[in-house]
Amino acid sequence: MQAVIQRYVGTAVSTDEIVAAGRTLTRLLDAVPGFVSCVILQADPGQLTMMSLFEDEASLEAAGLLDGTALGHHLTAPLEPTEVTTGQVVFQKGL
Repeated sequence: MQAVIQRYVGTAVSTDEIVAAGRTLTRLLDAVPGFVSCVILQADPGQLTMMSLFEDEASLEAAGLLDGTALGHHLTAPLEPTEVTTGQVVFQKGL
């Protein structure tokens, strides 16, 4: 299993807008073979973290998330990623 974690810091957006952007993005990700899950965490206003899981590295690459801009493109005040981390999941419980 492969994961990508994207951290965004910028203009505060409403929870409703984040949910709408997440729904739009996951509809697109659902079409990618190997997509497993997507979680968006709002730590503070203007700070979002998104973690997406894929069955393998090829699926992650096919999703087009490696540049970190996917979520930001679906918000009215686009956020630029401040950090993008990818790697192999070495432990997981649940999901």
